[in-house]
Amino acid sequence: TTLVNLGYLDRIGRTYAPGPSFARLAPAGQAARLKDSVRPLVKDMCEQLDETTSFFVLRGDQIESLVSAVSGQALRYAIEEGQIVPLHAMSAGKALLATFEKDRLAQYFAEVERSRFTPRTICDEAALRAELATISATGLAHTFEEYSLGIAAVGKAVLRKGVAIGAFAIAIPVARYTPELQARAIAALTQAADVLASQP
Repeated sequence: TTLVNLGYLDRIGRTYAPGPSFARLAPAGQAARLKDSVRPLVKDMCEQLDETTSFFVLRGDQIESLVSAVSGQALRYAIEEGQIVPLHAMSAGKALLATFEKDRLAQYFAEVERSRFTPRTICDEAALRAELATISATGLAHTFEEYSLGIAAVGKAVLRKGVAIGAFAIAIPVARYTPELQARAIAALTQAADVLASQP
């Protein structure tokens, strides 16, 4: 139960599987291999869209930018590799929150302070749970000026054998966030997530 609560194991019926926090116990070589697998996918999406693209992994009750490629446009969002950001206000964070099993999600809501970064940040438990239900159904997480004013984002978690290994996200200035660009971003995210999920 302690390992489940800490995220090292996920309870699946009467059995257990490695949880997201288990990656912290992995040898450094495994983390390097994940980075090597993710980097070309992030770079390709960034080049396709010319928008900042990142891959995040869980770090306790937050997420860390493992790989990031920044848009070349003057108006852009930048996030550094290694930067730690909150789950509830980021599209990648919400995508990963939506993969939490019931007890772990309850613990998150009971223990983690959800700061308000902009007037649009969703901090209320009921509202966030409703959004997570939609994310679980669609596989896509969206934010609109929830962490940074003027920035929208779409994210998608990557699961291998039912275990979330991280999430991709594309951050786009609101001024360019048209339905057409959103559709292109979703297509790119879906393709990249499928490729990464299929790798051994």
